[in-house]
Amino acid sequence: MAETEIEARAKPAGSIAELEEFAGRWKGWALSTEPADRPVTEEALARAYVSAGLEPPRRVLWVGSPVIGILMRLSSDPFAVRFDSRAERALETADRPAMVVVREALDGLAGELPGSDIQNEVTARPVAEFLATMPLKRTDFWWHRTMSVIRNRLNPELRAARQAVWQEAGTQARFSAPHPWFNSHDCRSLAAADYWTAGMGFRGRRRVSALIDLARSCGWMWLSRNLAIVTERPCRLCFDAVGRLHSPSGPAIAYPDGLSFWYINGVKVPRKVVEAPETLTAEEIDAEQNAEVVRVMIERFGTGRYLEESRAKLVHEDECGRLYLKHYPGGGEPFMVVKVENSTPNPGGERQIYWLRVPFGMTTAREAVAWTFGMRPDQYRPGAQS
Repeated sequence: MAETEIEARAKPAGSIAELEEFAGRWKGWALSTEPADRPVTEEALARAYVSAGLEPPRRVLWVGSPVIGILMRLSSDPFAVRFDSRAERALETADRPAMVVVREALDGLAGELPGSDIQNEVTARPVAEFLATMPLKRTDFWWHRTMSVIRNRLNPELRAARQAVWQEAGTQARFSAPHPWFNSHDCRSLAAADYWTAGMGFRGRRRVSALIDLARSCGWMWLSRNLAIVTERPCRLCFDAVGRLHSPSGPAIAYPDGLSFWYINGVKVPRKVVEAPETLTAEEIDAEQNAEVVRVMIERFGTGRYLEESRAKLVHEDECGRLYLKHYPGGGEPFMVVKVENSTPNPGGERQIYWLRVPFGMTTAREAVAWTFGMRPDQYRPGAQS
């Protein structure tokens, strides 16, 4: 099949490498934990308003995290739904309730309402107009190649960060939080526009240049006619090797105002599970209703310690090990583990103990240990395995 004119013209030597480089740079900007570049942000914000035929906002209000930004936007709206005391307690910054911060900031507005939302005019419309006038179409090879490379490089970290922050902000209240037009964790279209104009030479960059600068320089934002609420970037972002939020020593996400989330292998957990697992108790683990959180809590607490302190039932014991069963008070599939001892002592003369999770329904320790080797009980011979 013959290449289209665009495909032939837009494939200079090394263009794939350039695309990968662009995507890598955008990932660095999107996941940056450096402080926001406020002068660049405010200048780009003014350009974005002017490009939309609007006066720049009378005030740019900087806040420390998206949660405060959401509360500011809601609280400055005369039709906003009020938070209850439970949400206020849940949305706390490092040293004082978030709503106190919000009310103090609103006092500085001198009663001026922010005006109608104009996010579509300032942000969404320029991107749509850029895409409509660009020679590449959704059916073209380089459209798909660009979006595929950017998606693969920027996900899953960006998706994980965006969802974590948004869920925390939105579910703490009894209503849907107002969505920002963009945030630094949702910038794939602008990354593509950057590559198509700067990397491939297509026209139309002027339409989106201010938005590209915004995406590179700050966090989330909510825009209205008189007021722009802009958030700082996170000061900490940690992921595991497959892009899940993960930090075994502190928050996986933290913002300058103290907003922090703790994750282990993509599972959100209470702070003490990460920072003080030794203070957990078997009773706390048994009281947890989320099965994924329970799994992480047991890993951090120690499987053997948990089984011993929670008085797990000894189901069977033989020369292969000990098989234990633990029923969770909250229901769910029972927890079954076989305890085995290494037949070879370590240099200190001690034998290493292993606690191995096995499927529920095992009846003997031999059957459980054989299962870990992919064998039937009659096939397993301890002296022949390692």
